[in-house]
Amino acid sequence: AFPSLHVASMMCTTWYCTQQKPRWFTSLIYLWMLAIVYSTVVLRLHYLVDIAGGLIVGWIAIAASGKKLHLAEQKGKAH
Repeated sequence: AFPSLHVASMMCTTWYCTQQKPRWFTSLIYLWMLAIVYSTVVLRLHYLVDIAGGLIVGWIAIAASGKKLHLAEQKGKAH
């Protein structure tokens, strides 16, 4: 189904798990993400267009959560 939430959720997981982590850990998590993306196509769970849609949904989720986090931090400093 469009979009691939396998890809979107893995993209969000990868983004937040790799913030300020060692290079070896970041590389491992990105390889894991690529393996999941690859397996969704090879196992015929999704088409390439579904992968692209999942990447877009993941990017939107990361952007939206970053804005909410920033607003929450500003609100917390106001008190």
